[in-house]
Amino acid sequence: MSKNNLLARSEFFKQQYKKLPKEIQEKVDRALRKLAVDTRYASLETHEVHGASGYYSRKIYEAKVDNKYRLTWEYWEDNKIFLRNVDNHDECFRNP
Repeated sequence: MSKNNLLARSEFFKQQYKKLPKEIQEKVDRALRKLAVDTRYASLETHEVHGASGYYSRKIYEAKVDNKYRLTWEYWEDNKIFLRNVDNHDECFRNP
């Protein structure tokens, strides 16, 4: 995707972020800076979450924060990335 993607955070994402330990929040912040520049940034290991669909049947994607934590998002119009959830790997995939 092109550079300078706009990030929009769902209320659920904001709530989950606040629950994270400070050191994980810092890792999430680094991942979001990378995501805003390039959704295919190598360390994010971005890929589609198969079998899941977001609003208006949009595809949902996963990006790696670290070995345990992930965030999920979907593309919206005008290069906007809608952040859905951030949590440990298993919990991140529940429907927000």
